[in-house]
Amino acid sequence: MIRRTQTTVHELAHMWFGNLVTMNWWDNLWLKESFAVFTAHFCMSKINQEMSSPIGDIWTAFLIRKADSGYPADQKLTTHSLASVAIDTEASN
Repeated sequence: MIRRTQTTVHELAHMWFGNLVTMNWWDNLWLKESFAVFTAHFCMSKINQEMSSPIGDIWTAFLIRKADSGYPADQKLTTHSLASVAIDTEASN
């Protein structure tokens, strides 16, 4: 149940932050994904408090996801740099 809810709220976060308030030049995929994952878990934790039967421990699920996929991915040689050099905003597209 947590995984399905997380995916739904994650995609809603993309719709809001990815399409409505994200700058056109903000093309760092890792940052968008990380923000959507965090936002989804934050929203789920707030909703979970109001439910008569909570769907589970949201923050433990968040930490497990980071440990299972996030940290190992960051340690690979193929990990992309956090930022790239752009001379001006036109070059950042």
